[in-house]
Amino acid sequence: MCGHLDGTSIKIFACQESFRSLRYVLRPGTKVGVHSTALGKAILGAMPLAERDVVIDQLPMEQTTPFTLEDRDVLKREIESGIERGWFIAREEGAEGVTALGIAGNISGRLTAFSVVGPTLRLEKNITNYAEAILDAQRDFF
Repeated sequence: MCGHLDGTSIKIFACQESFRSLRYVLRPGTKVGVHSTALGKAILGAMPLAERDVVIDQLPMEQTTPFTLEDRDVLKREIESGIERGWFIAREEGAEGVTALGIAGNISGRLTAFSVVGPTLRLEKNITNYAEAILDAQRDFF
């Protein structure tokens, strides 16, 4: 999936469905939480710190699943961890049973995020391979 920041949400603008029968799909135009998605966390991680803090302070921090982050300080620490790691993760925070890894960067002057999304068991079983794949994409596109 690919998305941009749209106010206090992430707006999906592209999605490529997996060939696997069990997959997670959001159609272009769908809005998702910044705090509860790898797309949103990646966008936050690509922002300058002062801008990031302003955006985080404006987020509604709505709980979508029992695992959704509701504490802004916890979110800030998670963003810092993602920056150090080079990619961002949302484990069942936006939808139960769904995990995503994300990256972000500038494309034509606009922060753009890309994520690999799927069933938690599959993503966690292959997390190293997926992380390497998105880092390769980051080097190619951002």
